[in-house]
Amino acid sequence: AISIVSSAAGAKLGLAPDGKRDHTLNSRDGSVVLPGFGVAAPQQQLPPGVDGILGIDCMREFAAVEFDWEAPCLRLHSQPWERESASGAEPSSASITMPLTMQRVSAGELPFVTAAFGSRSDETKRCQVEGLVDTGSPVTMVTPELAKAASMLIGTGNANDDVMTTGVDGQPTRMQASRCEVIALGAPTGQRVAHVDAT
Repeated sequence: AISIVSSAAGAKLGLAPDGKRDHTLNSRDGSVVLPGFGVAAPQQQLPPGVDGILGIDCMREFAAVEFDWEAPCLRLHSQPWERESASGAEPSSASITMPLTMQRVSAGELPFVTAAFGSRSDETKRCQVEGLVDTGSPVTMVTPELAKAASMLIGTGNANDDVMTTGVDGQPTRMQASRCEVIALGAPTGQRVAHVDAT
């Protein structure tokens, strides 16, 4: 939810941890100003190899944010933006637009998208939820209760599909991979994208 740099990175930039989130950072070429950064206290540990986190608070200062996974790059647009095809015609049919809702959480506001998990053939047997959009997570996670309600097949038969993560108590926690007939992203009345037989 918030943008922050590590205390070590802050020291290199001449910034001290002061509890404020009013520092601005510039892109390397100086063309983009990133507002609202704080400096972590020395006891606050970011993941190894991470000097800072670009949070939703900073990204919301731009008219549009584009994640280009193929390039790979992040584009921050100061003006409203809509992808056009190379010919300048309407956006490609492969492009899906899904509304996000900003919901209050303990650290601030984060983006959520409507998602449905469950039966591929019977929409009445799907569980609809609001899922947190987390571009920093390498996996999609659901609670055991949602997995049960959506009739997910627990376990894939391959232990390598399971994920080890850190639980809220700081201890390593194994998350067991599950299979779901379909995961549909987007509101039922709008555009949706579906992942069929998803892990």
